[in-house]
Amino acid sequence: MAFLLGSSDSAQVSRYEKGHHVPELRRALAYTTILGVPLAELFPDIQVSVKTEVEPRVKLLRAALEKKRSEDCATHPRRSVTQTGN
Repeated sequence: MAFLLGSSDSAQVSRYEKGHHVPELRRALAYTTILGVPLAELFPDIQVSVKTEVEPRVKLLRAALEKKRSEDCATHPRRSVTQTGN
C-alpha cells in the first residue's frame, strides 16, 4: 500500500490503516482511488462529525435566504416582461 500511495514510510501507512492518524487530503484521495471506496466510507466517523457540525448552519442559511426571498418578493413584486417593454 505504501508504494501505491507514493510513500516509503510503511509505518505511517500502518498508522493510517489502524486509525491512529488521519492522512492529509491528497493521501486520503489516493486511498479512494486505490480502493475504489468513497471518502465518506473510508472515514465514516469524520463524515458524521462534519455532517453534524455543518447541517445546522446549512439549515440556518437556507432559512435566512428563504426569508430574504419572501421579503424581496413582498416589497419588490416582479414586473412582467410586457411591463418592462422587452
